[in-house]
Amino acid sequence: MNEEADNGGIAGRGRPADSRAESLIYDYHRARLERDYADIDDADELKSFFFEKIYPPPEARAVLDSRNRSIRRIIRNPFFKIVFHPVTVKTARQLLELEKLTNDANRRMADEMRNSPPPLRPLDDDAYFMLCRAATSEDESRRRLECAMDVFNYSRLLIEGFPNLRDVFRVVPAPLLKMAGGALEFGIQGYNTLLCHRERLQYYMETIGRREAERIEKIFGKRPESAAPAGDD
Repeated sequence: MNEEADNGGIAGRGRPADSRAESLIYDYHRARLERDYADIDDADELKSFFFEKIYPPPEARAVLDSRNRSIRRIIRNPFFKIVFHPVTVKTARQLLELEKLTNDANRRMADEMRNSPPPLRPLDDDAYFMLCRAATSEDESRRRLECAMDVFNYSRLLIEGFPNLRDVFRVVPAPLLKMAGGALEFGIQGYNTLLCHRERLQYYMETIGRREAERIEKIFGKRPESAAPAGDD
């Protein structure tokens, strides 16, 4: 992934942040995620963190641009690489890629909605599946899921391997704190939120991975079994 790539917001390229199409897509995503994971009722803080800091509504996403610029500055800083574990850098890079992939897909789906004859209306599963097939691909969807699982897994490794990582934050020099801006605040908040659920992180990750893979199959159809490699005669 190119660290310098412009993530932008869902509404990027000059479009108004409150565009009806982008808002309808977000509303569908949020309602669907809350529905599909309603049985995980012991992770309210994780859900809130996700919808506030990782996937907020379109009108709130412009604030992520500054944070993401800070993340890029930090992961290029030699001191950061000394103080923090390499998994932290991997987590940050995968998070940036996941956001870019998600924004790009949502932008294309919004374009598809605007170009369709019927008036814009709330999406149900059937309408969303058709939109996905028209504007995205199965490979893109699987790559987004792979990035999401990497972010979750790297975060889990940090929590399990460094339960006292918050102490490191206290010794970060003031100049780096200033340079980090909202990125370090985001990281600390995410770490503290995940730390409260460290005993369940593996279960959450496996559940999300399985359910989202099954959903991709529903949208695009199940992939045929890969042909077995030919043996030597």
